[in-house]
Amino acid sequence: MRLPNSIDIRKFCAGKTAFAGRDWSYDFKQIPVALEEDIAKKKIDNLLSRYAKITKSWNDHENSIWICRLYMATKLIMMATLQVNSLRFAGRVNLRVASPHLQYYSLLSLARAVCLTIPEIDWADGELLKMSHARAIKQTVDYLASFDKSLAKSVDDAIRSAKAKRELIDYRAPTSGDAKIGASQDLILKCRLLAEFAQLNSELLESSFEKHNSNSEFDVEDEEIMKILSVEIEGEVFLDDEDYYRVGYILRKHPRPASLQMLMTDGHVEDFFGAWCDNEDNEISFDPDSDLGVIFDI
Repeated sequence: MRLPNSIDIRKFCAGKTAFAGRDWSYDFKQIPVALEEDIAKKKIDNLLSRYAKITKSWNDHENSIWICRLYMATKLIMMATLQVNSLRFAGRVNLRVASPHLQYYSLLSLARAVCLTIPEIDWADGELLKMSHARAIKQTVDYLASFDKSLAKSVDDAIRSAKAKRELIDYRAPTSGDAKIGASQDLILKCRLLAEFAQLNSELLESSFEKHNSNSEFDVEDEEIMKILSVEIEGEVFLDDEDYYRVGYILRKHPRPASLQMLMTDGHVEDFFGAWCDNEDNEISFDPDSDLGVIFDI
């Protein structure tokens, strides 16, 4: 019998928020503003049935790849949070050259998090982790269009505008600097929306899993787990001891799907953002622990 762990305890203690005919552990802020509740209910019910096609035939392989997908999605939400707060700090210290980069990549990080939680997108032997920018944007926008086409267009426009501004600065080096590109509108709201959709997906997956497999235990395939722990880019291999430790905790204590917010354990959050702290006692340094809830309730 599996003993309770910190993730189980957090789930048990979490309050419930009603939306679209369901109770959610996450208190959504942006989705209820963006979607009419009766329409959202139909779309969410359809999405839940799509997750059921996976969870009804759950096995060790599905268990392994979805642990990987959910873990990566949590890190991408935390990375987007770091990027948004870095953007705000850059504005305060006139480091404007970094702003277009941070605006675009915060949105892209969250688009990738959404893609990692969409049931129809194939893991493809880990190739999903390397998805191109164009694919991440297109599949996120297609997913949002299944809820509301005008919402999808507004997100698509925001991401493509941020991408254009980033490429203008990085690739064309305009002599006028950023004078012609203007400020990004509603960036934080768009980021929050994308993060919440990734969370919504993860809650539906977890709910479907618990419905069909609540009393079952599944193993984890080391080969799949290594795809998120050993990263090779341009011939260089990167290994992260902290990721080894955090994934190891999940495999020991909670080797099954959980919502993204519940996977963000206190220790992981502290280590993730703490890694970017200034080791010197410098009052003007960027504080990565500031406003962790800027786009998501971390």
